[in-house]
Amino acid sequence: MSGAVVVQHQHCMICGKAMEFDDDTKWCSPACKGKFDAQNKKRRNMMLFLYAAMGLTLLLLFWGSAQR
Repeated sequence: MSGAVVVQHQHCMICGKAMEFDDDTKWCSPACKGKFDAQNKKRRNMMLFLYAAMGLTLLLLFWGSAQR
């Protein structure tokens, strides 16, 4: 080991770029923040779709079994 000191830093949550350590900052640029927001929106919409599909499936199962 060369004994080099690594300055305290953190990495962008999207691109992994090293940046200064700050408790409030999680992205290196507004573009990365926008990508993060878009990913979260897509993830939220997918979860809502899956919950709706599960609910509809359960509703059809119960409705179908009540018809007999």
